Amino acid sequence: MTVFINQTRRLACAATWLLAPICLALCIAFGLLAGPALAQAAATAKPPPMVDKRIILLIDSSRSMTDEHYSWQLNGFADAFLSDESIEAIAEGKNSSIAMALVQFSSRVSVSLDWTIIDPSNIEAFAAKLRTVPRFRPDSTSIGLGLSKAGQMIEKTKIQAVQTIIIVSGDGPNNVGFPPYPISEEISSWLKTTIVGIALESAEEYELETYYRKFVARGPGNFVVWARSEEDLKNALVRVLTLNSN
Repeated sequence: MTVFINQTRRLACAATWLLAPICLALCIAFGLLAGPALAQAAATAKPPPMVDKRIILLIDSSRSMTDEHYSWQLNGFADAFLSDESIEAIAEGKNSSIAMALVQFSSRVSVSLDWTIIDPSNIEAFAAKLRTVPRFRPDSTSIGLGLSKAGQMIEKTKIQAVQTIIIVSGDGPNNVGFPPYPISEEISSWLKTTIVGIALESAEEYELETYYRKFVARGPGNFVVWARSEEDLKNALVRVLTLNSN
């Protein structure tokens, strides 16, 4: 048995020595062949898209939001894109484009329009699409959940931007799930994002504008506006689109 084992070991060693040059040659050949291919692939790989602004429209679709106010949000924002000021601001940007997304929130969230790169050539089509977004199932109000989803979308997208902004529009405070603060502070600090608040008029007796200022709006150039019409929502988005990135 010992002799058999020793013979087997000698044969294995001999095979190793015989195969070693072949393996080395194959490795060299593979490196010579794969090297240029990998280098070419790296050279031809497209860089991530670069835009001037990434904007998420985070809109309230909870039970307290009337159908009229829901349509205010869509139509007001669509009108903003079609304004001369907005089109001019986008065209004159360094990259002449922005990236937009629309998220509805109630007690759950729905990404109604995922990241879309917009420039003057397709802005009318995007505005038309925005007007027709169906309403997500109404329920309670979780601004914190909406902000959390927006933060995840900003983290995961490959689209790069000089400036990132979340616009939160709604008609009431958080009443379910985790609150908007400290999520708003974390998004602003960690993701270098500005959060803007649009407080829609409501039948409820509540200082919503003050609430948004205290718990929602964050980051450079943030602001809160009180909206009583589609025009107010339009003006708020125009203000964001023309916001100086410096």
